[in-house]
Amino acid sequence: MLETAEFAPVQNKSPAVRNGMIVFFWHFVWMDLKQSIIVGHIRRHPTHLPFLVSSLGVIAALLFSTLMVLFKLNENGILFIVIAGLAAAFITIPAGYVHYRRERYIEVQNERLKKLASVDSLTGALNRRAFYSAVRIEQARMNRSGSMSALIVFDMDRFKQINDGLGHAVGDQVLKRVANSARRELRKPSDHMARWGGEEFAIFLGDVSHDQALGVADRLRLAICELTFEGEAADLIVSASFGVSLISSNGSIDEAIREADRALYEAKNTGRNRVVGFDAHNRILAA
Repeated sequence: MLETAEFAPVQNKSPAVRNGMIVFFWHFVWMDLKQSIIVGHIRRHPTHLPFLVSSLGVIAALLFSTLMVLFKLNENGILFIVIAGLAAAFITIPAGYVHYRRERYIEVQNERLKKLASVDSLTGALNRRAFYSAVRIEQARMNRSGSMSALIVFDMDRFKQINDGLGHAVGDQVLKRVANSARRELRKPSDHMARWGGEEFAIFLGDVSHDQALGVADRLRLAICELTFEGEAADLIVSASFGVSLISSNGSIDEAIREADRALYEAKNTGRNRVVGFDAHNRILAA
């Protein structure tokens, strides 16, 4: 006959093992679960973060108060004041700091979005809407000071040939280099530059005469002619034509742009790579 094998009963785990499993569960399961719940809630509702911090502070203050009563520490007046002050600080300081950091983050993001919405992504120049706003602000300042200002419109010469012959990547490189070069020549806070469309740019010069504006435009023209490029555009030489007009504190921006455009077309029709403006008697002024 086969003898029945006897198996020893499975012994219960030792208290040390059970305690270790409890600790493991607490630290790596329950704490992670709570953390994921709290973090997930904050990500979905970031405005609740100061409230959560304040709630934790209130809970901590209640625990402090309970311990003081249990251990009869509230009978010591000085100790009670110190602990109550620490509890209040534990509530207000973290909540205030969290609120400050959140508001600061929102402010930085809003400024970033505002900047992205006001500049041309390729050249870093203002877009049309931002340019109009900047000029109107300068006109309000001009109204107080009684000064005159100028508008410059310039357009790259034969830019289509660059795009068609060397590609749009080279064309983009040219526009960025031209915008950077022009920006270096604008030295006053009241000077503003915008990409007006395609290869055309507009510049506002604050507190200048017509002759001074013609001089600035000619300086920009020379700076553009001296630009050098790399790679397949190493032999490329670029130039631009400029039109200049004056604008008063109550003058129409659109009218000043049209006048500068008219001067620009005159520069294009008389040989390119020139600066042209018109005086009050519609006579051509060239730098």
